[in-house]
Amino acid sequence: MLAIQYLTLVLVLFVQPILGDSDTAIDKSSDVWAALIANIAPLLILVGEKHVKAYFKVMSRNSHYLLYAAGPIGLITAVTTLIRLNGTKMLKRLIGRQFETRAEVLADVTSVTAGEVYLELKNGNLEQTTNPDPKDWALFYVHGKQSGTGKDVLEYSASCDKLLGSITEGSMASRSAAQYTGTFWWTMVASFRAEHAQGDAVEETRSAANIFLGGPFGDDWQYRNVVWCEAGMAMYAAWTDVSLNLTASHCLDNILTDIQRLAVAFFCTVGNIGVIVANWMQQHNVQNTVLVCLGLAISATGSFITARLVDEASEEKVVDLSVLQVAKAGFYSPRMSNGNPLSFCPNAVVMSTFARMLIGRKRLYITVLTNGLVVLMALGYVALYLGLRTSKWWASLAILCCSAVASIARAWFIPDRLELVQSTPDGPAPFPFSDPLPYEYERWNLFFKSDTAGPWPANSPASSPAHSQASIDSRTTSQPPAPSQASIHSRTTSQPPAPSQASIHSHTSSQPRSSVRSRRTSSHSTSATSRDVVVGLLPVIIGPNYETIASRYVFSETMPASYAKDSFLAAILDITLQLRKNNLVPVELTDNDLETTASLIAPGWIIYSDLLCTDGVWRQPLEIMVSVANVFNESNPIDEFLIPLKSWFWRAMALRKRGWAKQIIPVDLQAEVNRNADEPLFSDPAERVDFQQSDCVWMGAKIAFVVFSRWTTSKLEQHLAAELDAVRCDLMDERKLEALVGCMRAAGLAVEKIS
Repeated sequence: MLAIQYLTLVLVLFVQPILGDSDTAIDKSSDVWAALIANIAPLLILVGEKHVKAYFKVMSRNSHYLLYAAGPIGLITAVTTLIRLNGTKMLKRLIGRQFETRAEVLADVTSVTAGEVYLELKNGNLEQTTNPDPKDWALFYVHGKQSGTGKDVLEYSASCDKLLGSITEGSMASRSAAQYTGTFWWTMVASFRAEHAQGDAVEETRSAANIFLGGPFGDDWQYRNVVWCEAGMAMYAAWTDVSLNLTASHCLDNILTDIQRLAVAFFCTVGNIGVIVANWMQQHNVQNTVLVCLGLAISATGSFITARLVDEASEEKVVDLSVLQVAKAGFYSPRMSNGNPLSFCPNAVVMSTFARMLIGRKRLYITVLTNGLVVLMALGYVALYLGLRTSKWWASLAILCCSAVASIARAWFIPDRLELVQSTPDGPAPFPFSDPLPYEYERWNLFFKSDTAGPWPANSPASSPAHSQASIDSRTTSQPPAPSQASIHSRTTSQPPAPSQASIHSHTSSQPRSSVRSRRTSSHSTSATSRDVVVGLLPVIIGPNYETIASRYVFSETMPASYAKDSFLAAILDITLQLRKNNLVPVELTDNDLETTASLIAPGWIIYSDLLCTDGVWRQPLEIMVSVANVFNESNPIDEFLIPLKSWFWRAMALRKRGWAKQIIPVDLQAEVNRNADEPLFSDPAERVDFQQSDCVWMGAKIAFVVFSRWTTSKLEQHLAAELDAVRCDLMDERKLEALVGCMRAAGLAVEKIS
């Protein structure tokens, strides 16, 4: 690039004077082509509409303005853009733009992606529009993770809360009430685990999960019980209004690219000055020299001011993503649910919206400046054209070459390494909870670093599952007893009580799932024996750790497709209906009246991780806190069910591969449920393999029982018939479902509901 500049200067300063001393036809302008160059070259400076608009969309620094001013091309586009942005009605009528909205202007010449301008993802490309299709609305998504102590994860969660809250407020400010519901979503899933050898692992993990769900937090006293608790958290979020062009400029532009742009601008300016000097030495014509000098000076000044005014028509907000520890980022749309990941994860993104409209004297000043600049640039170009027409032919060509070099530099010194790439079928989806179960992605690796090490050795404490009846009966002595109501609430002596209802409601905008109520363990069921109730309510301590999972989420209608025609979900909802029709509830929930919960913030209920195997029900050292779905949410309610279901699945799969489970109910489920069938319906507990879908239906039914507790039975039936009727019997037919519910009732895991 610099070599071209030097070559141009050498050609002008040394070669042309030599040619001028010879009596040639070119020097006397007797050749037609020489005259043609002298007349046409100045006109070429006017063209370049696409180039100018594309450059306007990435401008954000003074070096951008100077590079555009040093070699302006597309002067007509620059002038019309000024008129479209800040011109008077008369000037807009003059160029035929009197009916154009400001949103249409900004979508055409800037990178604004908020307010009335939308970003669409079509065929792997991002396009701005003022008339979007909701199915093509582009959302920027990020996946983040954190693992460490409970304190580390709680601090990470607080940082995510703060950042996502600011993004939410920005979305509310830039969109109308109707548009706002589709501008963002986020999900946080945390798992806390503690070693039972060091204390009460169950209470430690629950205490940490309560803090995670309750928030906000930040005082030292809140970490005393969780500082030694190991924890992992996965964060998924998506929102609109992110400009890829400005994000690339912010992340990749640096002082080096600024220097390169300034260097090219300097050499182009020096080259133009050299052309004027060389032409003066040839012609000694004061009139030509003055016209060319005025034309170039006015064009450069007007182009610089134009570029600055175009950039100031939008406001940019930089969102620092470093606190999220982003592991994956990209764009997706409801139509393209797999999305397109970015070539690398940016450390920040730029959200661009309309600049505030100026009023009073400032607005008048901008209008006068714009109108005056339009007239001045028009006169300046006339002066430049007249001066170059009567100058030497090579002068017009040299000035055009300088503008061309600046144009090439504007296209070259633009960061383009941040781009959308083609998504792979086996890659993580933007919203991982939309993947069907079971799926192949080892998402539990987002939680704990130790999970990547593979199964535990054969001599681990969990390598030999207890099959004997003696080991089953000894659970009441080998495990800590079920915590009483007093012991559950005894932590209030070492830490403040749970947030009050008022304080909970003060955070409804950012975390609507924020209150957790511990389950009670009193004997309350007459349909099951006392021993069965104890079995149903006791946590299982096996292996070195005990875990509690909790999730918080906010989302809108613009999430990817939640689920396909999934027979697994159909079986889960059918079991939920069977429980309701038989007036049964999972034993963990018998002391909770789910249907009468009046607050918008649903409490969480503890559900133990139970797996169905060929020889009975196996319980893992794992529990999940589940919240009731928000009945006022307009999005697909299945989304609110899939989040706790998949969260449990990730951790249950990791524990399954390590053999951490104990048989709590011995029953031949293969014979009771899958009668006269050769192929087993459930998996063998001795094999550490991936789950079969049938293994998870009871756990899924328990989660669904909580999530859909505010739904009437008729509403649940209608939803099942409308969405999943075609696949209701694919996994388990009605006879198998009834047999399974009967087995759970006989085992004491499903008990009659207390009126």
